[in-house]
Amino acid sequence: MSFRAKLTEIFYASGLTQQEFSDKIDEPLGSVAAWIRGKSIPHMRTRMVLARKLGVSPEDFDAIPVGSNPSPGGCSELSCERELIEAQREIIRLLKVEKDALLAEIARLRAGGA
Repeated sequence: MSFRAKLTEIFYASGLTQQEFSDKIDEPLGSVAAWIRGKSIPHMRTRMVLARKLGVSPEDFDAIPVGSNPSPGGCSELSCERELIEAQREIIRLLKVEKDALLAEIARLRAGGA
């Protein structure tokens, strides 16, 4: 499934307006609207972060072969590899934030907080 098809499916299933959906995933409304209309596709790193935010597999958003990224100048194997590494680092950072929040909640519950 293409990035656009999967994002559109998730968007319509959410029942949200484009503004509400863009707020939910913390992305600019103009970008979300362009993605849904198929006018642009975000870089691999952004697609991986979006997959994490939306609870889907990164593969759901990676139906674009290496070298066909519609960004100006295309995407060489090396630049796509760099984007992938950046995306993995961002996912690790997000996981650490979630872990810290969960540990804080566990500590609060153990201390008798409601």
